[in-house]
Order: sequence, then C-alpha cells, then structure tokens
Amino acid sequence: MIGSEIKDDKFNEVLDLLENLLEEGENRLIFIPESYQNAIKIIEKLEFKDRLFPELAVLLEGKTVPDEEIYNTFFKDDKKIKDKIKNLCSFKEILEKNLKTLKKRRMLLEKTFKELNQKKNLRKH
Repeated sequence: MIGSEIKDDKFNEVLDLLENLLEEGENRLIFIPESYQNAIKIIEKLEFKDRLFPELAVLLEGKTVPDEEIYNTFFKDDKKIKDKIKNLCSFKEILEKNLKTLKKRRMLLEKTFKELNQKKNLRKH
C-alpha cells in the first residue's frame, strides 16, 4: 500500500493520505497525524538517552552533584561535547546581555509612555 484516498461525500472532497500516516487495524485504517508520530519519536529518543546514562539523568534531576563535577566526570575527554558546552555557555551569556538591554529599553519606554500620558492629561484639563 502506498497510500489511500478517502472521499468525503458531505464536502465533496478527496483526501490523499500517505501510508506512513495510516495504521492498519482490524478491518480498518487508522489515521495517525504526523505531529503525533514526531512526538512519539522524540519521547523514544529521550527514553533511550535515560537508559544509556541512567546515573547521569538522576544526577542532573536531583542536582546532588554540581554541574561542573558532572561535566568533568563524563565529558572532559570528549572534544565535541566540550565545544558544544562552550558554545552554549557563550550563547547563554549573549542572551543574558540582550535580556538586560531589553529590560532597560522597556523601562525607558514605560517612563516615556507615563510622561506622554501625563502631558496628555494636562492638556485635557
């Protein structure tokens, strides 16, 4: 089976569904949305990672060991992970700086807005 065509008599439309969106049940086809299939794949990957490093998952969840110690224990010799962690740390710093800048701009805009409202109210009286 490559796919299936389903005709909707009410709206006079024909739906083309690919095989990967259909699951065969007993005497019927069951439509499974692609978003649901993607979610299942993500969950399976996460569960697989937990099975690979169950100790790591427990340590990260409970925060019983500092992040730096976990990094040194598990990843200190892996250059790819080391580089990714450095890049993520740099990215985090950039985001934090941008957030501070945006907060300052927001405060200035709020102040300006209040001043404009006060001037507007003074003109009305």
